[in-house]
Amino acid sequence: MDMVIGLFSLVIGAFASYYILNKKLLTLSEKNIQLKTTLDEKEKNYAEKLAFVDQLKSQVNTDFKSLASDILKNNRDKLKDDNSELLTPLQTELKSFRERIESITRDQLKERTTLGEQIKGLHKANLETQQTAQELANALTYDNKHQGNWGEEILSSILTSFGFREGHEFDTQKQMKSETGEIYQPDVILHLPDEKDIVIDS
Repeated sequence: MDMVIGLFSLVIGAFASYYILNKKLLTLSEKNIQLKTTLDEKEKNYAEKLAFVDQLKSQVNTDFKSLASDILKNNRDKLKDDNSELLTPLQTELKSFRERIESITRDQLKERTTLGEQIKGLHKANLETQQTAQELANALTYDNKHQGNWGEEILSSILTSFGFREGHEFDTQKQMKSETGEIYQPDVILHLPDEKDIVIDS
């Protein structure tokens, strides 16, 4: 009878362990995928902004050369008399360019900070996923001690969910003496009325 109960508890513990760890692994994997997708989008956006800055620099450089050429070509004589008036369009263009570059630089710095935080989150999620996968693998191996610990934890949770109290209606890891006088320590001892006990050991 004890052997049947032990095998039954082992099966329950193994399935419950697999279900709990597999659910946690799926949740972490989904979180990992979401963070990876967000990170890819941020990196793509960052690359597009860098390309835009390069394009903007090239365009301003072209505009600058064209404007300077026009000024020198069409206003060669006036340039000597009124440099300030002739250079105003150029100064305005340069000021506008500088402001746009500063704005984009601030946005890039903010994006880099956000990317750094998301990379840390992604790394943490990867570590949690690896740890959970390892726990799942360990729970499904033939490590008797590991399975015993998991079996005890699952059985305790099941009994508690049915209203049983540890230390009252059941005990865990309590030493007992067999009929032959041998000392052993089962996972759970369920106390029944009339001072009867059921030993559950994985």
